[in-house]
Amino acid sequence: MAVHRILAIDDEDLVRRTLRDLLTLEGHDVVDVADGETALEKLALEAFDVVLCDLSLPGIGGAALIESIRAIAPTTPIVALTGFASIDSAVRSMRAGANDYATKPLRHDDLAARVANAIQRSRRQLSRRSREVRSMFLKSIRSLVATLEAKDPYTKNHSMKVAALSDRIAAEMHFSPEARRRVRLAALLHDVGKIGIPERILHKNGSLTPAEYEQICEHPLIGERILQPVMRSLPDVVAAVKHEHERFDGRGYPSRLKGAEIPIASRIIMVADCHDAITSDRPYRDAQADDVAFDVIERGAGTQFDPDVAAAFLRLKPSMAVRRDPAPASPAPDGLAALAPAAATAAS
Repeated sequence: MAVHRILAIDDEDLVRRTLRDLLTLEGHDVVDVADGETALEKLALEAFDVVLCDLSLPGIGGAALIESIRAIAPTTPIVALTGFASIDSAVRSMRAGANDYATKPLRHDDLAARVANAIQRSRRQLSRRSREVRSMFLKSIRSLVATLEAKDPYTKNHSMKVAALSDRIAAEMHFSPEARRRVRLAALLHDVGKIGIPERILHKNGSLTPAEYEQICEHPLIGERILQPVMRSLPDVVAAVKHEHERFDGRGYPSRLKGAEIPIASRIIMVADCHDAITSDRPYRDAQADDVAFDVIERGAGTQFDPDVAAAFLRLKPSMAVRRDPAPASPAPDGLAALAPAAATAAS
């Protein structure tokens, strides 16, 4: 049986002892306080699974206290405690923000049932909120990628293809399912910083001037600035996007990281990105054959590319079909939805 933390608020010592004894018998961890001020201090510093709140408290009244608790802990279920059963007390507590109410004197079976119901309700609310956060997260990713592709038509489907190939390399290297999800997510977003690069540079047919190349080298840092506010819980993904252009020999950008200093996801994405760049049309040249890309990556192992990542990629050669302009595809075998973090706290 799971242990749940419960905050019990009542000004009567006997009631608090009764609550503590009854709920401890059910296996819960109970913290009891005698007034609303102390309760709010506890809630500001600690998380609780359920709050039991007397409606007849001195100082901050029960209804006002419930409203304050709801402001601090909007998803925590609250069970109001009232000294008499009436429609008025129930309505008053529900309007204040309580999820349920129990009448005194408290009965073990009734209290246990109401606490269990409150916990179940909390789980349903968290599950629904998790789905909503996940949906918003995925919509944000789609929007970022769509914005980039609208600006640079030469990279249409590039992010999707790099994400799919990065996933295959990670699988070949025996990454866990969660690690593969994070690699795919970083790969899907690896070029998002190009939103901040002028189109005249992105679409230039000839060689870039030193000043233009310097601007291009800014896109990983722009990507980091775009992603950090919305991906605070995924710093490894943001770091992978920032460092995707670091070379294994330390001659890359933006930080000139070397070898194992470079996030492994960045090292994987660099190989996948190189393959797709070579085998796709660009403003300055037509797409080249897969064999050219394989040769470039094989020769660059140990200098531009991580040799272990390059070796894993080269092992995929027999199973890779030659494609020049594939139709839009999902970014990974299990679809875009799998790119969201396993826990919905990703956007928190």
